[in-house]
Amino acid sequence: MNAIAPARLSMPVAAKHRAILAESLNGSAPTIADNDPLIPAEECRAIVAEMTAALGRCDPEIAAKHARLIVASYGGQKPDDPDGYIRMITTSVAQCPPDLLTRLVDEVPRRHPRYLPSKGEVDAVVSDLTRPRSNARQIAQAHIAAHAKRDTAGDEAKRHAAWEARLSPSEREALARVREARARGESIASLIGGNGPNAMPLHPQEARR
Repeated sequence: MNAIAPARLSMPVAAKHRAILAESLNGSAPTIADNDPLIPAEECRAIVAEMTAALGRCDPEIAAKHARLIVASYGGQKPDDPDGYIRMITTSVAQCPPDLLTRLVDEVPRRHPRYLPSKGEVDAVVSDLTRPRSNARQIAQAHIAAHAKRDTAGDEAKRHAAWEARLSPSEREALARVREARARGESIASLIGGNGPNAMPLHPQEARR
């Protein structure tokens, strides 16, 4: 295989959820509302795996070839220390996934057309090219965390429903009175007998009110 040719990646699960994963985070953490639809957990884990693979660094030898291509695009310009400069730029190029190397070689001189780029300038281009994949992985991880949060809330609701199902008729009436009093703004401690072991448990949503 030609070392200069871009690699082909397989990202079928990420492609399936492209609309959600394409959100621009601008350096912020993803925000997911309680009622937002979630990508299925198994597919989230597949997306994380796909994006992790898609962010893999390229081989140092291939990176060196592309670093020389970047330098060659500046025509007659020569750095003071050509070998040292190539080594420096190679360390930046090596951070780029193999399939994005052709875009990197095109983008660096487009952004910096007059003078040979610094290492930091090449780093910035690599970061911009890989950001959509980093964002997609971060969004998938946020969906996994949201699944765990909702599963926990669902388990709490099931436990409370099971507890209510075991109540006697008189206990159900007492619970109804507690809820009515709570709706009037009385404190939880005064309604359920404090916080001790005999306190009446509340549904998690009620306890947060």
